[in-house]
Amino acid sequence: MVIHCPLDATMNARLIERISTDSLASVFEKSLGFSIRGDVAHAPWIEFYVCQTCSLGFFNPSLVGSEDFYRELSRFSWYYLNDKAEYAYARTLIKPGDAILDVGCGSGAFARRLCGNKYVGLELSRSASQQAVRQGVEVVSETIEAHAARNRERYDIVCAFQVLEHVTNLRDFVRASLDCVKPGGLLLYSVPNTDGFISLVPNNVLNLPPHHVTWWSTKSLEHLAKCFGIELFAIEHEILDEIHRRLYAVTLMYESLRNFVGVERRLLDTSITSHLLRKASGLAARLLEKGLIDLRARPLGHSVTAVYRK
Repeated sequence: MVIHCPLDATMNARLIERISTDSLASVFEKSLGFSIRGDVAHAPWIEFYVCQTCSLGFFNPSLVGSEDFYRELSRFSWYYLNDKAEYAYARTLIKPGDAILDVGCGSGAFARRLCGNKYVGLELSRSASQQAVRQGVEVVSETIEAHAARNRERYDIVCAFQVLEHVTNLRDFVRASLDCVKPGGLLLYSVPNTDGFISLVPNNVLNLPPHHVTWWSTKSLEHLAKCFGIELFAIEHEILDEIHRRLYAVTLMYESLRNFVGVERRLLDTSITSHLLRKASGLAARLLEKGLIDLRARPLGHSVTAVYRK
């Protein structure tokens, strides 16, 4: 079967790992306490590829979560955070009177941090959009493609925070987002940073399908500008946030131990060796994370934000 990169459509992808969805479902349930078997039932295996042209990581088949899947995730208080570093950065780019489109606005956290701007949020999750509406946020339950058909060049800034990595029809999504931007306006995407520690977290089910279906690096975000003929205005890397300090410490210890004993790195590893290494890493990380209290000791964090000018 010919595998095309979902970003640049080239056939230059390298297979990195093949994952049993049965194993994935088991690890997911142990980690978060609910089943994803209905979301992955039609594919016994998924494969993870990295495009050798643009460095985008992607899964095939591209399995995405259902409404029930996201409703379960929304029960966790950490899933829709009230504030993020990328929100603060985005606000520095917004001028008074700018019209903002927030694609995948979740419960409307970014909207509540704007002052006097024209704002529209798009959100397909019923539970998330209901939360946003209760907070007085204007939310439309439709895709960016449907919205673009009626709102061409309407917005000064179109943004999507932690959304692009969930999208299967990637090129259509980006084109529709650009269609909504006024000439000279900005398109802003914030995604998990594959160049940072997040890609090394062992058995990180939230960085796998049916949650994330693509992995983004600085190179792939730069390549996006070339694919769509737009200007890369800025790239902003988040410094490790307090909420991820423990996770980073555990990951660093796991990587140290894994390398020391000579265990191959895998996205999903259910072996007893991996289990023991994770246990040991959790204990050792209690000391390491104390050194991360000082911001000067912290590395790149969870997210990277790319800003493009149309």
